[in-house]
Amino acid sequence: PASEGATSGEDFAPTENSVWQMYPGSDNLVGECSGAPAINFCDHLAAITPAQGGLSWKGMEPTPYFLAQTQPNVYVYSGPNNLGTGTVTMTMTFSSGDDISMTMNLVLANEPNCQHVYYYTGTRNW
Repeated sequence: PASEGATSGEDFAPTENSVWQMYPGSDNLVGECSGAPAINFCDHLAAITPAQGGLSWKGMEPTPYFLAQTQPNVYVYSGPNNLGTGTVTMTMTFSSGDDISMTMNLVLANEPNCQHVYYYTGTRNW
């Protein structure tokens, strides 16, 4: 089962540089949203690199995010987004050495009561 690694303490996060095919799904708007169009991201590659205390994740933005390990197989970032347009919270969970899921909440500074929520899935390419 997917939860087996978490209960055994085994962490499936990569121990060396890796590239993942990410599928962000559709933008789920939550809260008071102005009616502006959803922000849908295309499927893309992401680089995941081990870092002290967590992982570096580089998707489509120009610089990577550091996700701190909060428990086996779970890594979290919460703070400003790298584009400077708002804040982002990312929670990445490894269910095996080849599969991850990530929930990303984006709140833009110009629309603080609206969340853009994405439910990513990903598979390891190499």
